Amino acid sequence: MQTGLVALFAGSLLASTIFPGGVEVLLYYMYQDGKFHPSSLLIVATAGNTIGGVITFVMGMLLRRGLSGFAWQKRIDRFFKLEDKALARVRQWGVPILFFSWMPVI
Repeated sequence: MQTGLVALFAGSLLASTIFPGGVEVLLYYMYQDGKFHPSSLLIVATAGNTIGGVITFVMGMLLRRGLSGFAWQKRIDRFFKLEDKALARVRQWGVPILFFSWMPVI
């Protein structure tokens, strides 16, 4: 029984960091299964999502401070390279455009 809650926490944490996914499906399944109290599901999923958000914030803060002096900067650039066009949009529109950055491209 605890394994399900651990899986929900881990899925929520990962979904709110670098692996976007459909943890909501797992949450819905666990709710429909009836083995878990709805409030415990809500608390565990919220905790995982919140901690994942904090981790993402810290990762962004560290990258903003500049990790270019580290040897693994080239590996980061390979995965997180910003195109000049995208960077120009962010500079033009500022913070409001970042609100839509979580939306998948259709």
